[in-house]
Amino acid sequence: MLLILVFQYIQENHQQREEIGNLTREHHILQNESYLKERLLTNKTLEYNILKNESLQQKKEQDLLFSDRTYQRENEGKLCENRLSYRGIKYYYFIPESQNWNGCKQTCQSYNSSLLKINDEDELVFIQSQTYRNNYWIGLSYDDRKQKWKWIDTGPPFGINYTFMSSSGRGQCTFLSATRTTPAECSNTYSCICEGRIDDVVSAHFNSYKNKR
Repeated sequence: MLLILVFQYIQENHQQREEIGNLTREHHILQNESYLKERLLTNKTLEYNILKNESLQQKKEQDLLFSDRTYQRENEGKLCENRLSYRGIKYYYFIPESQNWNGCKQTCQSYNSSLLKINDEDELVFIQSQTYRNNYWIGLSYDDRKQKWKWIDTGPPFGINYTFMSSSGRGQCTFLSATRTTPAECSNTYSCICEGRIDDVVSAHFNSYKNKR
């Protein structure tokens, strides 16, 4: 009888240990599942925050671009107090200070722009309407080595026929007034017209903003 009781005790104790082990394993499984769910929730939250920040950044960039384009449309053809004028995607910076041609070239470079390059007759008419009574150096000069007129940093002035281009000797740089474009000695002093692209300014602004983040 005693042996039977001992055997039953051992069996019951073994069953209890198995049940406790099973419960412990189930508890660990539930803990792991809870941990995985928390990690998944954390990852989803991080992804949401990243997407939200990217969306906000895109909206800021779009708002800035829209603001620049709106300002461009509203001010096209206007000569602002800071001597800026806009046409299409280009801006023009009128500098009244008199300098020689190389001085104007360097001044424009200091503003991350270049001396004016005129693409067509319409642009020429537009620019001349902005000059009033001043004479301005533009980026057209005579290349002695190639013996031809060319725009600064680009090449021959396609699309526009300047009567003086067939000759040299009357000056190797060009200034522009309200009524004419004329060759002159590069040492003469006139005002400067610089030009740049609005999209380049916006792009530089975005890159500067991103680098500061």
